[in-house]
Amino acid sequence: MTLPLSQYVKVKDRYCIHYVGPNDEYIDQLIHIRPAIEEDLPGIKIYICCRVGLEYLKEKYERLIVESEFDKNEVAYVRYLDDQKAVWKLIVESYLPKTKASFLRVFPKEC
Repeated sequence: MTLPLSQYVKVKDRYCIHYVGPNDEYIDQLIHIRPAIEEDLPGIKIYICCRVGLEYLKEKYERLIVESEFDKNEVAYVRYLDDQKAVWKLIVESYLPKTKASFLRVFPKEC
Protein backbone atom coordinates (compact mmCIF):
# COMPACT_ATOMS: atom_id res chain seq x y z
CA MET A 1 0.00 0.00 0.00
CA THR A 2 1.27 3.44 -0.89
CA LEU A 3 0.80 6.37 1.45
CA PRO A 4 0.73 9.99 0.34
CA LEU A 5 3.92 11.83 1.31
CA SER A 6 2.05 14.02 3.80
CA GLN A 7 0.84 10.90 5.66
CA TYR A 8 4.17 9.07 5.38
CA VAL A 9 6.02 11.98 7.03
CA LYS A 10 3.77 11.52 10.09
CA VAL A 11 4.30 7.75 10.38
CA LYS A 12 7.80 7.16 8.97
CA ASP A 13 9.35 6.48 12.40
CA ARG A 14 6.58 4.20 13.63
CA TYR A 15 6.92 0.46 13.24
CA CYS A 16 4.52 -2.17 14.56
CA ILE A 17 5.07 -5.74 15.69
CA HIS A 18 1.71 -7.49 15.34
CA TYR A 19 0.98 -10.64 17.38
CA VAL A 20 -2.62 -11.50 18.17
CA GLY A 21 -2.20 -15.17 19.03
CA PRO A 22 -3.29 -16.89 22.23
CA ASN A 23 0.03 -16.85 24.10
CA ASP A 24 0.31 -13.78 26.37
CA GLU A 25 3.96 -14.61 27.09
CA TYR A 26 4.91 -13.63 23.54
CA ILE A 27 3.53 -10.13 24.13
CA ASP A 28 5.54 -9.97 27.35
CA GLN A 29 8.69 -11.00 25.46
CA LEU A 30 8.07 -8.39 22.78
CA ILE A 31 7.53 -5.69 25.39
CA HIS A 32 10.84 -6.59 27.03
CA ILE A 33 12.93 -6.72 23.84
CA ARG A 34 11.44 -3.51 22.44
CA PRO A 35 13.87 -1.16 24.31
CA ALA A 36 16.88 -3.08 22.98
CA ILE A 37 15.58 -2.93 19.41
CA GLU A 38 14.81 0.79 19.73
CA GLU A 39 18.27 1.39 21.17
CA ASP A 40 19.79 -0.20 18.07
CA LEU A 41 17.48 1.79 15.77
CA PRO A 42 17.62 5.39 17.05
CA GLY A 43 14.56 7.43 16.17
CA ILE A 44 12.33 4.42 15.52
CA LYS A 45 9.33 3.87 17.78
CA ILE A 46 8.14 0.27 18.02
CA TYR A 47 4.44 -0.30 18.63
CA ILE A 48 3.11 -3.70 19.65
CA CYS A 49 -0.31 -4.84 18.51
CA CYS A 50 -1.96 -7.51 20.67
CA ARG A 51 -5.27 -9.31 20.70
CA VAL A 52 -8.48 -8.02 22.20
CA GLY A 53 -8.61 -8.95 25.88
CA LEU A 54 -5.20 -7.52 26.76
CA GLU A 55 -6.42 -3.91 26.99
CA TYR A 56 -5.35 -3.78 30.64
CA LEU A 57 -1.69 -3.85 29.50
CA LYS A 58 -2.14 -0.45 27.85
CA GLU A 59 -2.25 1.13 31.32
CA LYS A 60 1.18 -0.27 32.16
CA TYR A 61 3.01 -0.14 28.81
CA GLU A 62 3.18 2.64 26.26
CA ARG A 63 2.79 2.09 22.53
CA LEU A 64 0.65 -1.01 22.97
CA ILE A 65 -2.27 -1.26 20.55
CA VAL A 66 -5.22 -3.63 20.78
CA GLU A 67 -6.10 -5.24 17.45
CA SER A 68 -9.59 -3.70 17.39
CA GLU A 69 -7.96 -0.22 17.52
CA PHE A 70 -5.13 -0.99 15.09
CA ASP A 71 -4.91 1.10 11.92
CA LYS A 72 -2.04 0.08 9.65
CA ASN A 73 -2.08 3.55 8.09
CA GLU A 74 -0.75 4.92 11.39
CA VAL A 75 2.58 3.08 11.05
CA ALA A 76 5.17 2.85 8.29
CA TYR A 77 5.67 -0.92 8.56
CA VAL A 78 3.91 -3.87 10.19
CA ARG A 79 5.74 -7.09 11.07
CA TYR A 80 3.19 -9.88 11.54
CA LEU A 81 4.19 -12.66 13.91
CA ASP A 82 2.20 -15.87 14.13
CA ASP A 83 4.01 -18.12 16.60
CA GLN A 84 6.97 -18.50 18.98
CA LYS A 85 9.41 -19.25 16.17
CA ALA A 86 8.47 -15.90 14.66
CA VAL A 87 9.35 -14.16 17.95
CA TRP A 88 12.73 -15.94 18.05
CA LYS A 89 13.30 -15.14 14.38
CA LEU A 90 12.65 -11.46 15.14
CA ILE A 91 15.27 -11.58 17.92
CA VAL A 92 17.81 -13.19 15.59
CA GLU A 93 17.04 -10.82 12.70
CA SER A 94 17.37 -7.85 15.04
CA TYR A 95 20.87 -9.03 15.98
CA LEU A 96 19.76 -8.75 19.58
CA PRO A 97 22.60 -10.07 21.74
CA LYS A 98 21.62 -12.84 24.12
CA THR A 99 22.73 -10.64 27.00
CA LYS A 100 20.12 -8.02 26.07
CA ALA A 101 17.44 -10.71 26.05
CA SER A 102 18.49 -12.22 29.35
CA PHE A 103 14.87 -12.33 30.55
CA LEU A 104 14.37 -15.19 28.10
CA ARG A 105 15.20 -18.35 29.99
CA VAL A 106 16.42 -20.61 27.19
CA PHE A 107 17.35 -19.83 23.62
CA PRO A 108 16.32 -22.38 21.02
CA LYS A 109 19.15 -24.29 19.35
CA GLU A 110 18.73 -22.33 16.13
CA CYS A 111 19.67 -19.11 17.98
